[in-house]
Amino acid sequence: MKVAPFRLHRPESVPEAWRLASEFGLDAAYLAGGTELVLLMKLGLAAPAHVIDLKSVESLHAVTVGDGHVDIGACVTHAEIASHDLIRELLPEFARVESIIANRRVRGTGSLVGNLCFADPHSDPATLLSALDATILIGGANGERRLPLVDFAVGPYMTDLAEGELVTSVRVPVPLPGSAIAHERFKLKERPAVTLAAFVTLDGDLVTQARVVAGSVGPRPHRLVSVESAIVESGSQAMSIVKEAAASEVDPTGDDDGSPDYKRHLVGVLSQRALSRILPRTGT
Repeated sequence: MKVAPFRLHRPESVPEAWRLASEFGLDAAYLAGGTELVLLMKLGLAAPAHVIDLKSVESLHAVTVGDGHVDIGACVTHAEIASHDLIRELLPEFARVESIIANRRVRGTGSLVGNLCFADPHSDPATLLSALDATILIGGANGERRLPLVDFAVGPYMTDLAEGELVTSVRVPVPLPGSAIAHERFKLKERPAVTLAAFVTLDGDLVTQARVVAGSVGPRPHRLVSVESAIVESGSQAMSIVKEAAASEVDPTGDDDGSPDYKRHLVGVLSQRALSRILPRTGT
């Protein structure tokens, strides 16, 4: 399908991008990697009169390490994250997941922030980063704000962004010593049918903190609170109830990847699999 005519803008700073978005309002769209936006434009599902290409904004290509966290700019691609030495050292599971996103073309062109802003329910990064307690920095003409990633998607392909706002970076906490993260998924096609990420902090054999997040089974990533509570209370001894507890906490949407019951089963299986990778075996 032929793309509708549009005017391309190439700002060289974030404030300039905000100004353009404020000027053109709903007729404008930001472009980082472009894998999602360009596809929608080709399909006739999006027809912005003004496209604000962010690739010339140098600061949005940065990966920086702060006090206990890594900040990733809006234009950093999946492939760049997967191969980045510091990310591979500090967040190896994140780097691994970024290396298996979609396909080589998407990884080389698409950005992490673009993936999160598209808010596709079938997103590997959103599930993993929610378990890592990541936050996003949002800015616009009215200032900046920071939001937990788990609260960013408000529904399928819908986010908390207001008109003209831009996600400039993702902040990922570096797990403290004694912490571990595991990501599992099941896929039949390019996008996963079910994703599951589990994060724990250990003090010896005791679990002091747990976050378990299921993705690709509903409108946005969903924390499995009962599983988290069981793991903190009983550690690896709770593994016997994890499968049933995890399955009971989700209300999956049936689609070409499987029925709701099948997806509940997968959530239970993947919860057990992820937690078995990171929990101590004592008492099992």
